[in-house]
Amino acid sequence: MKKTLAILLAAVLLLSLTACGEKAETGPAPSSNSVSASSSVPETSSSAPESSSTPKPETSPVSSSAPESSSPEPEPEPKHDYELTYAGCFQNGYAYIQFKDKAEPGKTYHGTIDTQGKLQAYFPGRIVHEGANMGGYIYAKGTSNENRSYYVVGPDGNIVTYPLGGDLTYKSYPGEGYFVTKEHQAGFDAEDWIFHLYDGAGKELTTWSCGNDNVDVRYLGEGIFSFQNHYKKLTEEQQAEKNSYIRYTECVDLYFAQSNTWLKDQFIMDDFPILCQDGLLMLRWSSRSHPGEFTYADTEGTLATITMPEEFRNDSYYLKHRDGVMLFSQTKSSGPVPLYRYDMQSGQWLDYQGKYIDKLTFGIQSYTPVTAEGYTTVAMRGADSRIYTMLMDKDLKELWDSPILGEPFAITKDTLYLIDADNNGTLCTYDLKGNPISKVERVDWSDMPWPDDGILSSSYHKGFYKTDGTPAFEIDYSTGKLVTLPE
Repeated sequence: MKKTLAILLAAVLLLSLTACGEKAETGPAPSSNSVSASSSVPETSSSAPESSSTPKPETSPVSSSAPESSSPEPEPEPKHDYELTYAGCFQNGYAYIQFKDKAEPGKTYHGTIDTQGKLQAYFPGRIVHEGANMGGYIYAKGTSNENRSYYVVGPDGNIVTYPLGGDLTYKSYPGEGYFVTKEHQAGFDAEDWIFHLYDGAGKELTTWSCGNDNVDVRYLGEGIFSFQNHYKKLTEEQQAEKNSYIRYTECVDLYFAQSNTWLKDQFIMDDFPILCQDGLLMLRWSSRSHPGEFTYADTEGTLATITMPEEFRNDSYYLKHRDGVMLFSQTKSSGPVPLYRYDMQSGQWLDYQGKYIDKLTFGIQSYTPVTAEGYTTVAMRGADSRIYTMLMDKDLKELWDSPILGEPFAITKDTLYLIDADNNGTLCTYDLKGNPISKVERVDWSDMPWPDDGILSSSYHKGFYKTDGTPAFEIDYSTGKLVTLPE
C-alpha cells in the first residue's frame, strides 16, 4: 500500500513540474508575486551577443538624482572683448595692428592681419617702434635691464632672438624681418666694427666691416641696403666723379639680399628719398661728365643706364616710376616746367605739350606726378593758387575736360587717389572718368607705400576701409596665434 502511494505521489509531482516549465517559456512576464518561479530568467536580455573584448559599460538602474561621475568640469574660456587701438598700413599683404582686451585693463596686444582681416601672430607687451609698417614683422625688445635681447616676430608666429651685450649691439631694425647688429673688435694693431645682416628667419646673409663707427646703414626696400662710411677717402677719380654731379651725391656700398650681390663704391643721389619701388632703384642721374644719363638697379643688383634725348637733357632730373614707365623733368628758372615720359619696354620718349603746360607744378619732393596702369596724373596750380590734378593717357593726352581739385597720390586699377586740398589727412577717390567715389578721412597715407590692395587704414577711426569709404572687413581675432616672448 505504501509503495503504491509513493508511486502515485511521484507521478503527480512530475506532472506538476512539467506544467510549470511549459508556462515559463510561453507565458507572459512574471508578475511581482512570481519571484521564486521567475528567478532563473534574466531581467534584461539581448538577441546579439556582446563582444568579450569590449566590456559593456555598467549602467546604474537608479534614477538621475543619483550622484554622477566625480570628473571635474572644464573651466569655461574667458570671454574676450577686443578693441582695435591702432591700424597700420598694408605692406606685402600684412598690416600691423594694436589692440586691447576690455576684460584685461592696461594690457596691449601687437599683431598683424592679412588683407582679409584675419589676425596672424600676436603678443602682449611693448615693441620697439609702434606704428611701423614692417611688412608683417614686429620688432620687440627685452623689458628688463638684464635682458638686452631683440626679438623679431613673423606673421607665422616664428620668433627670432638676437641676444646682445658686451661688444655686440643692435644697429637697426629696418623692416620686413631684416635685422642688423654691430660687433666691435679692438686690439693693439687695429680697431674694427663689423656689421651683421640677417633675414626674417634669422639667417646671416652677409657682413660688412669698417675701421670706424661713423656709419649709416639704411634699408632701401625690397631687400636692398646701403652702407655708408662717412670717413671714407675717395680716390682722385672717384672725387672727380662725385664733383661732376650737380646735386648732392654720396658714395655707398649696396647689398641686394634677393641675389646676395654687392655693388661697391656706388654713387647715389642723396637729396631725395631713395627707395626701391616696384622692383627698381634709381641711383643717379645727369652729371656733367654724363649729361642726360640715368643709372638704376633692379632687385637683383643688375645695373642699367638710359640716356635722354638731347633736347631733354638740360638740368634734367628723375621724378617717379611704376609699371615700366619713368617720369622726368628739368630745373628751370623761368618758363613752363616740362614733363617727360619714358616707356622702358619700347624706349619711347614723350613730352607733354597740352593746353595746361603753363600750369604744371611739381618738384623732386613736392606735388610729384604719379604713373601707373598706363596712366599719368600731374599736379597743376590753378588761378586760385590751389593744387589740381589732371589725368593723362600713355600719350600724355588729357582725359578730362578740366583738372580736379586735389594732389595726385596713386592710381590702382580703376581708382585714382587724390590728397584733399583742404585737409591733407583725407584721401579722395575717383574713377578714371573723374567721377567722385568717396572721401576717407584721417587716413595714414604718409606711411602707405602704395595702396596695392585697395585698403586704406585710419588709426583715428580705428579701422580699415575700401576705396568707396565702406569698412573693408571686421577683424577676425579668432584666427590669431598667441606667441610668448622670453622674459
